[in-house]
Amino acid sequence: MAYGDTNYNLYHTGSATVASSGSLFGNYQGLSALNVAEVVNIDLYAIGANAYYVAPSTLGNNAGIKVYSGTSPVSLRSMQVRNASVLIAHVVSANADASPLWAIWQRNP
Repeated sequence: MAYGDTNYNLYHTGSATVASSGSLFGNYQGLSALNVAEVVNIDLYAIGANAYYVAPSTLGNNAGIKVYSGTSPVSLRSMQVRNASVLIAHVVSANADASPLWAIWQRNP
């Protein structure tokens, strides 16, 4: 890595319990100690037999990035904490049991 290159440190990991639709990070998890203008990368995983969608709350159900269980992690593009904090997870079907797992990587200045 050359001097001045952007690098990231693992900041926080966690999971969410989503019955049908809800906040990806829950209440005060992961992002609460960061400034809203900080830049993060987020990796998403799924456990369980099904899949879930992750999207901003404005998109609604069955939209966004679909994350399947048993596959490689999905890495979202870099975003500010203010945008990451409104991500929600939607289960794919009514009997879905996929649980979102996530890792937050904080950019070092």
